[in-house]
Amino acid sequence: MGRRLECTIFSHEIKRLRIDHDNCKNEKMKAVIQTDISLIEKALEELKKQG
Repeated sequence: MGRRLECTIFSHEIKRLRIDHDNCKNEKMKAVIQTDISLIEKALEELKKQG
């Protein structure tokens, strides 16, 4: 899979998780979702650095 496609997939996943986070009523799950978002954002940044 190309890096550009991976970046697009990660970006869409971040958007989807942010929507889930905003709609979540369970505070413990909100924390888990936020952790997932942070990890994916870090991976996305690494992909962008690699070119």
